[in-house]
Parts: sequence; structure tokens; C-alpha cells
Amino acid sequence: MNKTFAISLALAFAFSALAAYPDAAAARKAASEFTAKKQYAEAVAAYDEAIALAKGEKELLDAVCARADMLVRDERKAQAIDDLFSRAEGLGRDGKLRLLSKVLKVIRIDNGFQKQAKRANAELAPLYGECFANAVSAKDKQRLAFAQARCYDAIGDVTNAVACYQALLAITNGTPETHFAALNAEAGCLRKYRRFAEALAVASNALAVATANPGPKNVAEAWDSLGATFSAAKQWNDALEAFVKGAESAPAPRQIAGGAWEVVKTLVNSGRAEDALAWGDRIRKIDGIAPAQIVRSYEFVGRAFRAQNRPADALALFNRLLADKDFVSKVDAAAFVKT
Repeated sequence: MNKTFAISLALAFAFSALAAYPDAAAARKAASEFTAKKQYAEAVAAYDEAIALAKGEKELLDAVCARADMLVRDERKAQAIDDLFSRAEGLGRDGKLRLLSKVLKVIRIDNGFQKQAKRANAELAPLYGECFANAVSAKDKQRLAFAQARCYDAIGDVTNAVACYQALLAITNGTPETHFAALNAEAGCLRKYRRFAEALAVASNALAVATANPGPKNVAEAWDSLGATFSAAKQWNDALEAFVKGAESAPAPRQIAGGAWEVVKTLVNSGRAEDALAWGDRIRKIDGIAPAQIVRSYEFVGRAFRAQNRPADALALFNRLLADKDFVSKVDAAAFVKT
């Protein structure tokens, strides 16, 4: 078979295949049927035709993203990622946003594609910035500022990530909610990069905004953010004080942040069992604290007794808890008893 004939034959097969699908919808339907049969290679081919027959950008992008999913199922993730990058290059802003975001969804937490994830985030960040500049409502600006900040955070660019939150603070139609969200997120970003002095200052500002404009949960969130920052800076007592105030500010039944228990455990492990005992008592006295939280405080205080080699005191503590029939009826206390 000569080369010219082979090419002609291939083209003939291609045209006959395209003729099997009168439009993109029919090709997508065929791809779905192949997918149901786990014939992923055939589904990819059908989506190729859906792309060729697409009318309008949305139909095209839907088919491209579905094709990427089929390549992943066919264990061709690298090909899916390369194809999305390639197709994104010829598109406008919104199309690029769609396909580059799909790249990150395909990668998820796969450490084998860190370079590609970094590239996608680096290309997405300025696109989100452009959208932020053009957005009108404070809600849309918040969503886009956070999206852009996540991209910068993902590539380790804390300066630009913080700048995104500060840009949100500066919008002329900002609300107390957007101000609090921006400050709380900025504090978390600074805390992640161990810039504790700055994080504490920003978290304190967030608390001031929340206190001046109390919502259902924002005061508690502000205290918890402050507690997490103190905890990261190893200021244990300040952290627990903030966590307790966070719980006291929350709607009943009140929960104390998980970070508080980590601090109590740290106190025990560092030989400060008496401090852990005192904080356990303080947590149990929070008005409206959830029953399961009280059980957990007993658990950590029991560990403190054991750390002090006081098994009899630990046993007496849990016996006292289990003897309270009304309390035990509310929670599975026995599940927490490990002494």
C-alpha cells in the first residue's frame, strides 16, 4: 500500500466516522454510552468528534473537559493535562479560566504533576485578577480575590496572596462581611507562612470588625483565628484563652475549636499537666458547651493524670463522668474512655 493511498483511506474512514454523528449532541451521547461500557478510548474518540462539531464556545469547552475526564479514566492523565494546556492557549480569558481550572481538578493532589499545577496556578492568577477588576458586586469581588489568592498561595507567593486580600479590603462597595472575610483570610495566610507578628495584628483587626458587626458565627471565627495564630506562635495560654472566648461566642450547643485540644495535649506532653487540668476545668464551665465536648475535656484531663502517673485519679475522673446517668444518656461516653 503506497503512502498516498493510505492517507486517502484514512481520510475516508475519518469522514465516514464523522458522518455517523450529525451533531455534537449525538457525539456526546455516543461518548456517554461508551463510558457506561467502560470503553474509554472509544469515548475519547467520540468526544473528539463532539469538539469538531461543536457550535459555540460553551459546547466546545464542555466536550474538551469531558474528553479530559475520559483520558484520566483511560489512565492517560498526563495526556489530558497537556491537551488542556494546549487548547487553553488559543482561547479568551473565560475559556482559559475554564480549562486551566480543569487542569487543577485533573491533578488534584497527585504529586507527580506539581510542575503542571504550579504552571496552571501561575497562569490562572492574573486571569482572576482581571475578573476581579471588572467585577461589580462585593460578593463577586470577594470570590475572585479569594480565587486569585489561592493561586498565589499554591505557588508560594505570599506577597501577592496578601495583596489580593488587601485589594478586597480597598473596594469602594465593601461591606463588614467582606472586610471580615478579607482580614480573616489574610491572617490565615500570614500564619501559614509563619509571619506571626503580622498575622496577630491582622487577626486582631478581624476580631474588631467582627465585634463591631456581630454575625451568627463571625465573632467565634475571629477568636478561633486568633487562637490558631497564638498556637502557631507557641503562645499556649493566649491560644487557649482565645479558643475559649471563641466557644463562648458561638451559638449553643457550643463547640470549642479543635486547635484547643491540640494545645491541651501539647501542655500535657511538655510536662505542664497542671495547666492542662486547669484548662479542662475552664472548658467544662463554658455555658452551653456541647455534651461531647465535656466528655472530650475529661479525656484530655485523664491523659494529664496519667502523664503525672496518677492512674487512681484518672479512674476516679471517668467514674464520676459515667455515674452521671443523665449526662451519659446524651453521649456515648464509654467510647471516649481509654484509661
